[in-house]
Amino acid sequence: MKAEKNLFDIVAGSSIGAINSTVLINHFLNHGKSWKGSPEVLENFWKDLTSYTLVDNKNPLFQLWWNSFWKYWHSINPEVFASPEAARRYWSWNQLANLPWGSTRNLSVTIPEFDFKYFDFNPAVSGWLGYDFYPLRKILKDSIYFPIKTSFENREPRLLMVSVDVQDCTSAVTFDSYPKGKDMSGNNIWYSEYSGSIEDDDESSGQKARIM
Repeated sequence: MKAEKNLFDIVAGSSIGAINSTVLINHFLNHGKSWKGSPEVLENFWKDLTSYTLVDNKNPLFQLWWNSFWKYWHSINPEVFASPEAARRYWSWNQLANLPWGSTRNLSVTIPEFDFKYFDFNPAVSGWLGYDFYPLRKILKDSIYFPIKTSFENREPRLLMVSVDVQDCTSAVTFDSYPKGKDMSGNNIWYSEYSGSIEDDDESSGQKARIM
């Protein structure tokens, strides 16, 4: 049987796009180097990550009221009043960001962190909202096999993830799934700036390391 053509030579992303890219490459590498089924895998990943808020209530009566209310005001002055969908997004964010019970499957309970550097003791002004991203990390840990290593010789796509170094907020930091060179025996060497070189492929045992 003729091997499936590699649809993508490079898959790249930043921020949430980096997660999408990783999910797609992970599926390719662990399903016979085939892209078949990758759209469904990505869709299911986001379904697992989706969190519904109070305004996502599927009750037909609630939806009728919500849409009628916002459509009415939006029709009067669309520059001032939001559409039903814009209002849904705003109030969803409001619940997740500001309420102490805004816990979701992708974010933990909102954690207020107060900054009194300027002697501003008004929590409405000085309170900074922080999040614990453990739920997101857990979903990635359960979904992705790491480390992700690909090579041109094996006709595998190159995964590039780009971010910004938070220490100087200017330098670009790039994760590259292609090898960075060869050792004295001619074997590929993959390198991570966070954990050093990764030389042991361990493919003979059929085991792969997990993320985190």
